[in-house]
Amino acid sequence: MSYDFVELNNLIRDRNQYPNGSNLLTRELMIGTPCGKEHALQQQASVCKEVTFWIEMFFKKFTNMLFEQFHSRCIQNNWVRATDAYLNLAYGFYNDKFKDDFSQKFNVSAMGINSFTAFIDWAKSESEFVGKSENEFVGTLRIVNSKKTGSHSVICYKQDNQLYISDTSTRGIGVSFEKFINKDNFQYFTTMITRM
Repeated sequence: MSYDFVELNNLIRDRNQYPNGSNLLTRELMIGTPCGKEHALQQQASVCKEVTFWIEMFFKKFTNMLFEQFHSRCIQNNWVRATDAYLNLAYGFYNDKFKDDFSQKFNVSAMGINSFTAFIDWAKSESEFVGKSENEFVGTLRIVNSKKTGSHSVICYKQDNQLYISDTSTRGIGVSFEKFINKDNFQYFTTMITRM
């Protein structure tokens, strides 16, 4: 199976965190919270981890749940706060309890890489690894955004032996990995690998 990277990038482009309130993400947050447009726009600034997580899951056909449904479920399960969409620090994405619940509720398993060097070795390998399809992959990359704003999540993928990122924020769509990612800002990479 080869990935449709145009479809992937369209999912990301439609969910830009910093539009003028006219994109799909704003409307999805209004429905999923539920809330008005002003509140949805406030949530958008902090929704990167949740929306990239959903994009990967939806793109890989591990769910047919629309983002507004996923967002609503995240609020109901206390994975994110309805007030601002920030992750609930006691029960957020990627902690052990979430991973256990996620596996059970969504029937998807994931793998993670916590070292920049290990990620580069895994990503550039010519042999097929768990999580790759025909030497291509799609996953979620967590990076240090800045000392002021903490961390940020982007979609990372390999296409035609090149690494790329696509960002729901300001870094762009289909941008060279090396332009923004390095050993100093890399935190971890996760990829959903199978339906259970």
